[in-house]
Amino acid sequence: MMQSEKIDKIYQLETNIKSDKFDVEDMSYYQLCISISSEHFRFCAINALDHQCLLLQDYRFFSRFNTDELLNTLNRIFDNDMFLKANFWKSVNIIQKGQPFTFVPNSLFEESAPDRYLKLIAPASEKDTLITVKQENMNAVNISYIDKKIQKWFKQTYPTRELNFVHQTTAFLEGIHKQFPRLSGANVHLFIENNYFILAILREGELEFCNVFSYRDANDFIYYVLFVFDEFRLSKDGTSLLVYGNINPVSAVYQKLQTYFGAIELVTDNPNWITFEYLFNEISNYHYFDLYSLYLNSESL
Repeated sequence: MMQSEKIDKIYQLETNIKSDKFDVEDMSYYQLCISISSEHFRFCAINALDHQCLLLQDYRFFSRFNTDELLNTLNRIFDNDMFLKANFWKSVNIIQKGQPFTFVPNSLFEESAPDRYLKLIAPASEKDTLITVKQENMNAVNISYIDKKIQKWFKQTYPTRELNFVHQTTAFLEGIHKQFPRLSGANVHLFIENNYFILAILREGELEFCNVFSYRDANDFIYYVLFVFDEFRLSKDGTSLLVYGNINPVSAVYQKLQTYFGAIELVTDNPNWITFEYLFNEISNYHYFDLYSLYLNSESL
């Protein structure tokens, strides 16, 4: 693994891994998976022929960006990267984090008016575009927004490529289903970010609950997790609690979880739908579980 020494006044490249097998001549076989937020930009490239991850980069921003600031920064990053701007990728899969969303069971979803489900939670503004993704594994449709400026920027950057925009929860749930296809009983899954987390409950493999909670500190965080456990009458000692994302065993948030829950597990196993070279052994791949799960949105598997 190569940790970048380059520090920009706006952003820092924190992780930069590139396999010797990465070949520009083969880019038409590579799926590009991108995760963007107001705080970071991450991407990986996966060979659709053998499902091997060949490239991973993680940029951290030094401040929280609005949309225009984010796009200006992406322009700088893309202009300085010889691979990102290439129009040869097999397809491009994109998460814009922090967007409102809702799940609608297949049996209740009406394709003629998908906007009516989400507007009850977050009315659309002129800057939003509605996206719907059918998740057959969850027997539901995920409805969310993407910023029109961001959508337009990527369409202009990759004018001849297939673009797939999905919500972060879509990728996360697909990853759970692929990684743990036979979990029994009730299982709680947490994907943790710096200031929010996704909490999903699956019972016998069926989606029972999924929501996103903002938090300020570890006490705030644990309040919401305990609240959900109480609401769904889940055992704090017996219910399997699986943790992924921007977390580590010595963090205050993880220590809080260990204090209150008896069946907690940090998911450190690599995703079972991708293979990795030894270069990836030095990083915590569970930090990028949602990014790797984007690959499942392609038609390669």
